[in-house]
Parts: sequence; structure tokens; C-alpha cells
Amino acid sequence: MKKAIPGMGYLSKDSQDEARVPKLVESAISEVLWYACRFWPDHVCDVTFSTDVQSRLEELVTHHLIKWLEVTASYGKCRELLGVRQWIETRSMLGLESVKGNYADACIKLAEQLRFDDRLEEALVVAEEAVDIFLSPVPAWPGSGSQAYVWHTEQELLVQWPGEVQLPPVPVLREPYSSTSHSKKLARSLLELKIYLSQVGQAEEALLAVREPMELYRRLVAEEPGVFTSELAWSLDSLSISLCDMGRPSDALEAIQEAVEIYQRLAIESPNEYIFDVANSLKSLSTCLYGMGQPNQAPEPMQEAIEIYRRLTAERQAYASGLALCLNNLTIYLSEIGRLNKALETIQEAIEIRRRLATERPAAYASDLASSLDNLSSHLSDIGKPNEALEVIQEAVEIRRRLAREQPAAYAPDLAMSLNNLSKCLAELGRPKEALETVQEAVEMRRRLALERPVVYTPVLASSLNNISSYLSDTNRPNEGLEAIKEAIEIYRRLTEEQPAVYASNLAMSLHNLSKYLSEMDRANEAIEVIQEAVEIYRRLAPEQPLAYTRDLDSSLHAFLCYLYDLRRYNDALVTIQECVQLYKQALAECRLKVAPRSRYVLHQYSEVLEALGRHEEAAAVGDEVNQLPT
Repeated sequence: MKKAIPGMGYLSKDSQDEARVPKLVESAISEVLWYACRFWPDHVCDVTFSTDVQSRLEELVTHHLIKWLEVTASYGKCRELLGVRQWIETRSMLGLESVKGNYADACIKLAEQLRFDDRLEEALVVAEEAVDIFLSPVPAWPGSGSQAYVWHTEQELLVQWPGEVQLPPVPVLREPYSSTSHSKKLARSLLELKIYLSQVGQAEEALLAVREPMELYRRLVAEEPGVFTSELAWSLDSLSISLCDMGRPSDALEAIQEAVEIYQRLAIESPNEYIFDVANSLKSLSTCLYGMGQPNQAPEPMQEAIEIYRRLTAERQAYASGLALCLNNLTIYLSEIGRLNKALETIQEAIEIRRRLATERPAAYASDLASSLDNLSSHLSDIGKPNEALEVIQEAVEIRRRLAREQPAAYAPDLAMSLNNLSKCLAELGRPKEALETVQEAVEMRRRLALERPVVYTPVLASSLNNISSYLSDTNRPNEGLEAIKEAIEIYRRLTEEQPAVYASNLAMSLHNLSKYLSEMDRANEAIEVIQEAVEIYRRLAPEQPLAYTRDLDSSLHAFLCYLYDLRRYNDALVTIQECVQLYKQALAECRLKVAPRSRYVLHQYSEVLEALGRHEEAAAVGDEVNQLPT
């Protein structure tokens, strides 16, 4: 390790930041050195302690530990040193403690580079290493008190955050170290850890990781007002994102509103320093509002963020990618509230920006361009332009195929998503066989991904299974379609048990689809049993997020009504249609014209059920009510 190795030194403090981990050619180091790099942590823990071992270990750790980390990351797979650190601590080798801080800093830097390379599990390993070092016992940090930290137990976490924690105990800081610098590094390392936990699908663990730095920053702000205020806002923004990931946007709202308020106050005093953070937090607020089923409120903060990004981009083109991201997201919200022309204009601007960026730096921005093309394709399909939608999604697939060939680990998931969307376009154009072939490719890719990272990719596999079941049915393969939708339901049922707030709606949607297949196969009684479960789920969801789920509840109630009507169960059908009518009367009171056409249809069905029951006068009265609605 004393000899110079080409490409090493990228984790040193004075090195320029590298976007990714440099790769070593095989001849850069000898097999003997690589063997030593891989296995010295295991051998150290096995040897008998001696002064010779101590001196050699001190030399390695003091002078070459970060270089070892670089070689390991560039040549192989990263690993943690917990066993080595415990071995050192039990032998009171305090001379080695001084390097811990620099090593932890290097771990944080390396984790970001590993994330860029989509080596997420390794990024998580080294991020956890940094956190564990900052949480290490007192001897690691000279000058700290005799009892610098205490572990929370699982029971204490359950008391503090009821309903959130069903995990083994996790180490988190309770009392801050006396060193403010150390506390700041600990908080930062926990926030970085949260990112990697989220990206490998460990949403609950990510939520726990982000809580602690928020509380730590609150204490630091109380001790030194004004010094750590921006860091507190950062942790609040991060907390809101974790809560949204857990399907709890209502809980996230308070945190992100506080973050926005802090950043806006800081920006008044130092606009150049904090205006970007204002825009970023407004973007998070918009996402939170949309997740709460408030699409009418979501555009305003996003539009405010866009205006800030426009000003920033006019000064520095480095902000153009952030502007494009906000425009991309705004398109979704505008489409949801029926502002289709404005949505089309917005996504076209996002594509124009991203196309320019991708031309200048394809490696950095081609994926973003494909994402916006995906979005545009969906929008064109929604406004009745399926041929144009197909052309756009084909370009997105072409870009992502090229990226996936170059970096399959990083881009295969995006390619699968675009293939999924391409299959929808083909089906819409009456090309079910091509749609089936396309979605089969997406399913195969997602099966492989789900085997590698089940927590992250099993949910999207279920989504593709939902689609393939429909195309199998359309190509006269109903039994295969039935098996596919049943597999999707099995996945969503398991996911819903673990995270009901996130996946209950997906389960309900899949149950609704299954009921349709059963009905088409003349298995009406089974269809009724399945659709009832979907209705019950939507009944629970709709009061919490009416804008998001009332339409789905109505759709499932309508399917339930049709099955009952076909079986001549008119009394049960009457109860169901009355619930539909009540839903639309409430909707009419809030937005009369938007739901009027659907209300006419619902009332017409109500009249038919009453006629079937021989209640002709009531049926006629409902008919009169239909005629009074706006056309």
C-alpha cells in the first residue's frame, strides 16, 4: 500500500469530487495485494494480540486505511470494519482512534459515488459505517463526556412514534456529544444514510434514521440560534420525503411547511445563499400536497419553485435540470385537474430543456429526457392522440435500451417502466399481440430485478403483472390472464400487510381487475366476493383522501352494481346504487359541472334499478332529476 496506485487518492480531502468510483485495471495491483485487501479484516480478528501486530496495524490504519477503502471500492466490493474496530476498542488501542473521523468522512464521500454507480447496497454499507463511527463510544472522541450516548430501545421508539416502528432495536443518538462539529457530522451522516435506506426500499428504517438528525439539529439551534437553522430545515425536508414514501403525506405536511418557512426566512436575509433551498422545499411541498389527494393545491408551490428556478437558470445554466424536473412534475398535477393544454405546454418545455442538456451531456441527462418523453406519451394518450403517444414512447424506449446496454444495473429498471408504458400505447391502438410481447419483456426484466432487490422491485413487478393479465385476456388467453392477476394480488396483499398506507389502493385496483375477469368467465358469485373486498378498501381510503379515491370507490361500486343486477339481486343493487348517488351528490356540491355527465349516468342506473323493483313512481322522479342536470 506504500506504493502509488494509479487512480487512487479520490477520497482524500483535497481531491476534486469524482462523480463515480474510478475503475482499476486488473494489472494495477498484484493478486497478493488484492488478497490482503479482501481478507486482512478477518485475519486481524483471528490473531493473538502482540506489540508487533499492534505496530503493523497502527501503520496500516493510520497511513493507508482510506487508500484501502479506495482500492476495495475500485477493484471489488466494499465491506464494513465493525469487527476490526471492536477488536481495537477491546484492546484499548487509543492511538488508532484519531483516524476515525477522516475515515468516516471518506465513507460519506464514497457512499455518494457508489450511489451514482447504482451500487446501492455497498453505498448503504459504507454509509452505515460512517454513522456507526460517529455513534462509537467515548474513547473514539477525546474530550467528550464519560457517557456520550445512550441507545434507544425498541420500546422507547414505539412510545415516541406509535404505529411507526415494528423493527429490531436500532442505534440512534439520544444525547449530543459535547463537540458541535461532531454532532453536525453525525446528523449529516444519518441524513445521508436515510437516502440509501430509501433507495434500497427500507422506508421504515429510513424514517427512523431521519428523525434523529432532526431532533439533534433542534437542540443545536436552541443552543446556537441561527447557526444550524438551515440544517434543521434540510432535515425537516428529508423527514417529509420519508413520510410521503411511507404513504403518510398528511404527517409529512407539517414538517415540509416548517422547512419552507425556515428557508423563506433565511432567503430574506441571504437570498443568494438560500433561494435554491426555497425552491427545493417548495417542490417537496407540492409533492406532499399531491400525495394527500389535493391536486388543486399542488400546482401553486410547484409554480413558485419554477419561477425561482427560471431566475436561477437565467444566471447559471447549472440550474436548468432542476427547472426541467419541476416542469415535468407540474405536468402531472395539471393533467390531474383537467388543465390538459397547459400540461402539454409544460411538458414540452421540460423536454426542450432536457433535449438540449442531453445533447450537451448525454451521459448525465439522456435518462432525464427519456423520463419526460414517458410523461409526454402518457399525456398525449390522455388527450386522445395515441399515434403521437406511441411515437414519443418509442423514442423513450430507444434511449433507455441504449443506456441499459451500457449500464444495465443502473438503467434496466427505467427500461422496464418504459416498456410497460409502450405496451399500454400498443393496446390502446388495438395491437394486443404487440402489447403482450412488450409487457412480457418488462415482466421478465422486473422478475430478475425483484430477485436481486425484492423490496424495491417487487411492487413494480406486480404492476406489470396487472397489465399483462389484461393483454392475455385480450388475446384470448383468459386462464393465463387470471393467473397473472392472482400473482399480482398475492404480491400486493403481502405488501399491504407490511405497509397498508402505501399499497392498499394497489391491492384494491388488482381485486377490481380480478372481479372483471371472473365476471367475463361467468363466475359471477366469485366476482361479487372479490369486488366487495375492493369496495371495502376504497371505503376506508376515500374519507382520508377523497380526491384521490372517491373516483375509484365509485368505479368499484359500479362494477359491484352490474354483477348484482346481472344476478337479479335488485334489492342489493339498490343499496349499492344509492351509495353511488350519494357520492355524486356530494361531488356535485363541490364541483357541479365537472361531474355532471357521470351523475346523469348514475341517476339513470338508479332509475333502472327502481323500475326492476316495480317502484315506478320513484323511478320517474329520479328520471326528472336527471333532466334537471346540466348537459
